[in-house]
Amino acid sequence: MLVLPCFVSFAGSEPSAQAALPITSKSAELSRPYQVRFGERIPVADGITLSATLVLPLPTDKPRPVILTLTPYSADRYYPIATQYASAGYVAAIVEVRGRGDSDGRFVPYENDVSDGLKVIEWLERQPFSNGDIGMRGGSYTGFLQWGLAARRPPGLKTIIPGAPPYFGVDSPSYRGVQIPYRMRWYALVAGRQRNGNLNTDREYWQGLYAELARGEIALESLDRESGIDSPYWRASLTQDYLHDLAELLPTEEELSQVSIPILSITGFYDGAQLGTLSHFRAAIAATDKKTPFYQVIGPWNHHGVSNPQSEVGGISFPEAQSRPFEWHLAWFDWVLRGGDKPEYLKDRVTYFSLGDQRWHGRQGVDQANSELKLYLSPTMSDEGIASPDSGSLHFQLEQKASSSSNQYCWSYDPGRPPISWGPYFGSLSGGDKHLLNDPLPDQLDGRGLLFTSDAFERPLQVAGSSELHVQLITDVPDTDLAAVLYALHKDGSRQTLAWDMLRARYRNGPLGEPQLLEPGKPAEFRFQLTWVAQRLEAGARLQIMLTSPGISYFFHRNRNSGGDVAKETLADTRIATLCLSPDPEKNRLELPLGSL
Repeated sequence: MLVLPCFVSFAGSEPSAQAALPITSKSAELSRPYQVRFGERIPVADGITLSATLVLPLPTDKPRPVILTLTPYSADRYYPIATQYASAGYVAAIVEVRGRGDSDGRFVPYENDVSDGLKVIEWLERQPFSNGDIGMRGGSYTGFLQWGLAARRPPGLKTIIPGAPPYFGVDSPSYRGVQIPYRMRWYALVAGRQRNGNLNTDREYWQGLYAELARGEIALESLDRESGIDSPYWRASLTQDYLHDLAELLPTEEELSQVSIPILSITGFYDGAQLGTLSHFRAAIAATDKKTPFYQVIGPWNHHGVSNPQSEVGGISFPEAQSRPFEWHLAWFDWVLRGGDKPEYLKDRVTYFSLGDQRWHGRQGVDQANSELKLYLSPTMSDEGIASPDSGSLHFQLEQKASSSSNQYCWSYDPGRPPISWGPYFGSLSGGDKHLLNDPLPDQLDGRGLLFTSDAFERPLQVAGSSELHVQLITDVPDTDLAAVLYALHKDGSRQTLAWDMLRARYRNGPLGEPQLLEPGKPAEFRFQLTWVAQRLEAGARLQIMLTSPGISYFFHRNRNSGGDVAKETLADTRIATLCLSPDPEKNRLELPLGSL
């Protein structure tokens, strides 16, 4: 006999009091605000079809512009934003790339996405709901795909909004040659077909694994297997051949020279993909006529904030620059695809927010500056003629004329020393909620770096742009890693992280070039391109520069200084490095770009 559970109600039975709700006039008038088509199949190549979720405004038979998101991160993740576009009168299409979600095929990061994307755009053009005008949006991985598709110039693609895309050979798959174990978390996120969000965000698991790697208990090349994920892409990403293969996917200068559609590029001061974002934008500007409708917005956000609402990061609040991606994107699409007014936030080709004065500014070029201030790293001498790093910060002058000094200043990088949790790229993981205003490392270097502090500024100063730090170092090892961080010391005592950079010595001429090991005892010159930032410094504020080794932290892979294959090295390969600043102040300087106050 079939026994039905007691909570099942039959027609004609006495309904419960809770179920006896009156039918109101409001409920009688309810109807769907848009139509959803789940699991649409888009043919691409080799019999492969991709899965698309479409959200269409009503009526669906009216041709409209289409907003496309091509993603490896699952269609459901972008469903809420798709409904917002549909409510604004656009067709929203979320398409999962090959091998991810419900799409056919095998996922190989980046390999098939642009060629498949061309077929997706062609398919969308032909649909009855489309008027043939397609715009793209999305950040990070999806941002990179937009540049690749724009360079191929499909007729239907009328505009793109790439946020925080990587640029191979610059910040991906390593950052200027320095591997970042955190990337293994990304490979975990996209392992298999589903989005493994909980595994990706298991901080205790991953930080423990990174610490084991930093202690030399495991090698970098086995990090995937140690994590429980057999990822051939992770192991391949550690090789130069793979890096060159990825670089082949970048738009060429010739391809970019033919791009004329409007482009809105977006990044943030604390976006880990800022260097990649600006590399794409600089390449596009260099290859095209300056009249091309390319725009760059740079706000005070981190990687997450580029694509999601954010009004505070790391203790820095910026309500006047709260990121509102949907509203800004919608204003852009309305302008480009519907002939509306130009968005108010686009002041010039480059629009940036300045911390300190809390205002938006404009300029015509990313690297344009009103003027430049050179600050030389020339130590202040004590009464005995030597300034001790242990007795206080080393000093660097604000005068344009460098002073001479014959003293060398050194630090030690020992990969066998216990690792710490530190890093401007990963400050939120190591420094708490206020990490951008409270970096403790400069006060706790303990021989692991050098700290230089400027005189107080007599008048307000507007920093705006990407600073360059030039240093000449003498080492006793054939290879090592370097990091530089720029801080603002405010009158209230807070130390604000402004900008940073890091590099691997053997790739000081670029990761895509031939590795060039150091000659121990011979001076070598290094150029740090610090991240782009805009900050108004009040009178009385100071600047600090810290030179250190990223490998002191387990958030960055430890170069063991041997000059060998860093992917295979373990504790047994460790060599202690001594790094000394050359005595020539002209070789050691910070070039600080200034904007208008």
